[in-house]
Amino acid sequence: MRKIEQLYFGPPGCGKTYTLMQVIRDLMGEDGIPPHQIAFCSFSRKAIQEARERAGSDLSLSKEETPHFRTLHSTCYHALGLSSSQVMGSEDYKEIGRGMHHNLNFDAEVDDSTGLTTTSNPYLRCIELSRARQTSLESEFKRINNPTMHWTLQEQIDANIKIYKQEKEKFDFADMLSLFAKGQGSAPEIEALIVDEAQDLTALQWAVVRRLKQTASRIFYAGDDDQAIHRWAGVEVSRFTGCTENKIVLDQSYRVPRKVHALAESIVCRIKNRYQKTWRPTNQDGNISFNLNVWDLNLDHGSWTIMGRTNRLLVPIMQELSENGYLYEDSNGNTNISQRILTAKVTWENLASGGQVDLNSIRSLYEQMPKNNKILKRGASSFLDTLDPEIPHTITALQESDKFLATNNMPWFEVIKGVNDSTRAKFDAVLRREGSKGLSNPRIKVSTIHRMKGGEDDNIILLSDTSYAANKYGDIDDERRVFYTGVTRAKQKLHIIEPQTKTYFQELML
Repeated sequence: MRKIEQLYFGPPGCGKTYTLMQVIRDLMGEDGIPPHQIAFCSFSRKAIQEARERAGSDLSLSKEETPHFRTLHSTCYHALGLSSSQVMGSEDYKEIGRGMHHNLNFDAEVDDSTGLTTTSNPYLRCIELSRARQTSLESEFKRINNPTMHWTLQEQIDANIKIYKQEKEKFDFADMLSLFAKGQGSAPEIEALIVDEAQDLTALQWAVVRRLKQTASRIFYAGDDDQAIHRWAGVEVSRFTGCTENKIVLDQSYRVPRKVHALAESIVCRIKNRYQKTWRPTNQDGNISFNLNVWDLNLDHGSWTIMGRTNRLLVPIMQELSENGYLYEDSNGNTNISQRILTAKVTWENLASGGQVDLNSIRSLYEQMPKNNKILKRGASSFLDTLDPEIPHTITALQESDKFLATNNMPWFEVIKGVNDSTRAKFDAVLRREGSKGLSNPRIKVSTIHRMKGGEDDNIILLSDTSYAANKYGDIDDERRVFYTGVTRAKQKLHIIEPQTKTYFQELML
């Protein structure tokens, strides 16, 4: 079968995932390739999860039928035949650090927005970036140019990690990619390869792709160079735009309204190195407003996402949201109040007022109650196994068990453990503003632009201060890509919060 390579440019909201599902349908139909010989890869777990869900709903393909729908890290991990005990974890880095009297903070998780691991240690980050970029450690150290870092310590940490991994026969995430790219392990036997979010692949990740596509006769890349916002992490956009001469632009957005599209185009056309493309907005006008402060807007109704270039811009916003009784979800999926405590609170107040509650809610409540002679006797959880799961239950029935001692007149913060005055005040403020409806699904989300890439919302609030990032990373084209990505998350209304210092803002907008 003659080898074919195709690149799909997917501008914001232009149906990239739908198109890739059509590609898979054609591969199975016209080309006769079975699904287990189709690989769908990305650095992003979110992209793979969405692909699996869409393959199930659109193509009726099960997880077992699509064994090669994996992140690049997962693909290499399985190809090398590794076990979880062989993977470097947080405790391994702590052990190395203790031997050096140095704190090596490392979460041993892959950040879904970058494909890199999560670490706050600048020395570990330097090592990882040098490997992602496939450059020397010394050149990466000089590029970072952090005056608080010392080259001697950088060398020592790098050497000690290598010795530790060799002695313990362990591997980090970069090792998996590197070893596979160099030919180790068993590459999956595939006829077709789809690489999603390809604009954000590092040099090392592209090396993995080159090995994966060796046996494939059909190769498809998808992404958008205008949304390549991870150059600092070793991404070179030219690798994506130059991967093949066969290019198709998906030119109809199903998300971005006309006014937002016009602004987005005025930003992106100023990027010097990009593939020139045109795409059309929806038939809705949409709306753009320029505001001095987030609190000039009414957040009491509707769906909102507040985005900033960096987390440092979002911290004071999140503090004010909590102080004003707004429930929100951050970029990690965490809410500003505990959902477990909230569920327990709502359940208890329902019971205390004479209501009926299902067994799952009762179990959630029991987990949050202290086991003592005032609230709940030990062994109460075993009593739950005797309750009928098909019928609702009242507080009277629970009290008859002689295990449930809490009485109707006890307030929720006495019945539920771990509730101090501050927690109580926060919960009460949220419930006064939001009521009991929708508390499990916050209307407001707070996220960096990088974490929000691929997402959308009816109302987008964009904190436009890019001065810190522009000073740190020093490339205005990179900032234009970030700003463009943020702008194009809006489905209806875009609210831009103007910065106090407008130097970089003007360069982005004018």
